[in-house]
Amino acid sequence: TKAGQLGSLMWIGGALGAPAIALLHMRMNSYKYPTIIYALGAAACILGLCLTTNDSEIISAGLILGTGFFGAGATTLGFGYAMQLCAINLAGTVTAFINFMLFIISGVMMVIPGKLVDAGIGETLSTTLLVLPTSLAITAIAVAVLYREDMFPNDATES
Repeated sequence: TKAGQLGSLMWIGGALGAPAIALLHMRMNSYKYPTIIYALGAAACILGLCLTTNDSEIISAGLILGTGFFGAGATTLGFGYAMQLCAINLAGTVTAFINFMLFIISGVMMVIPGKLVDAGIGETLSTTLLVLPTSLAITAIAVAVLYREDMFPNDATES
């Protein structure tokens, strides 16, 4: 089906984006800049999907692939960052917490566009989906302003 093909593109993008952000993180020795780059990349792809008036399947497929690439990459980086902030004996707990937060945020973000349409705030689902790239852009700005590389611990230790 068409939906299955589009879903597969998102997963393929994620399969490429996750290792790519790890390489970018290692090359830059930073969590801050890859996070900003990937959040803005995902925002741009979703914004493109929301605003496109073109019926080109190639453009839409590229934007969906890009959404998977940037979205999965940014998600993956959170696990590595969280692992650096805790003792090694808490690795399972931290991984479970990050996974839990991703599911909660994803669940909320899936409901918001529909609720905005029901409330009459947006005329179409495409316009209400603009909340997603807006949230990503706000996240990128928050990371740029609030994240400090000098506060990052050198390595996790037993405690």
